[in-house]
Amino acid sequence: MTHNFNSLVKFGLGLFMAGSASLMLVGCDKAPSGNSSSASQDHLARIKSAGELKVGLEGDWQPFSFHDEKDELVGYDVEVAQNLAKKLGVKAKIVEGPWDGLFAGMDSGRYDLVINGVDITPERAKTYDFSTPYAYDRTVLITRSDNNDIHSFNDLKGKTTANSIGSTYQEIGEKYGAKVSGVDTLAETLQMVKNKQVQATINASTSFGDYMKHRTLEDCRYDGQSN
Repeated sequence: MTHNFNSLVKFGLGLFMAGSASLMLVGCDKAPSGNSSSASQDHLARIKSAGELKVGLEGDWQPFSFHDEKDELVGYDVEVAQNLAKKLGVKAKIVEGPWDGLFAGMDSGRYDLVINGVDITPERAKTYDFSTPYAYDRTVLITRSDNNDIHSFNDLKGKTTANSIGSTYQEIGEKYGAKVSGVDTLAETLQMVKNKQVQATINASTSFGDYMKHRTLEDCRYDGQSN
């Protein structure tokens, strides 16, 4: 039996600026006087002195960062990190970790910055500095095709969803009244939808489409519906 997924597309720029991918720089580098330019120069000097740019990302969120058939870390965000390091004249030291640990890694100084398709939100901007967005995507609501109860975000009230802990996708689910289960990866969320452990998941259109194209779940496919 084939289990289909419905992809209900809704543009995300109006929802916490969802869909804008940017570099996230640690907020503790902000100078007490508010002279962010001076703080940035100090941070840059330390990076050049060390000869490496420490970058945090998930490594399990294609096409932005994932392991290919040779188990090599590849993806759009990986290339952004490598080219940024090259521009600075240093090496890129990429450290993989779960989404909900990337912010803590920034706070502790484990990373110089996070390159992981980070959405810009007012709350995050209180603590972290962001680059100009370098990519835009659409936010999609994903259900099984035999689910006749969910047709838009407004139908999520009282329903169950799964998403990465601390992600804007979790926030969107909660905003619309869903009970959200926290998981680590896109693959886990899709498996939970397939197995009817939850009724939906929310993610980036590009990530969902690329995952299903290259690593299709057994006996599963999805139908995309654009608004």
